[in-house]
Amino acid sequence: MSLVEPTNPAEPDEVERRALRLYVVGRTPAAVRAIDAIRELHQGLEHDGWTLEVVDVLRRPELAEADRISAVPALVRKLPRPVRRVVGDLSDMDRVLLGLEIRDVQAG
Repeated sequence: MSLVEPTNPAEPDEVERRALRLYVVGRTPAAVRAIDAIRELHQGLEHDGWTLEVVDVLRRPELAEADRISAVPALVRKLPRPVRRVVGDLSDMDRVLLGLEIRDVQAG
């Protein structure tokens, strides 16, 4: 398993219509579970143009600070705006999708 480093430390390219960013700390069991769960979710969303970045806050604390992340794991819907966040247990995909308002975006 490898963490994907963001290619641009600034905001994601505005051309991207649908962008998710997962924040974790290192390779703890909780981080591995979150990464696995969100990668599985992303596989179902990828065909709709969703991108996914996985950020280790130990390596990129400036990104966590910019997104106002104070607890991990945290999944952020960067685009489309407005930004939405889900923090904590990311194993319940229905709750994650509702929290990020992805179902509404998918339908729209």
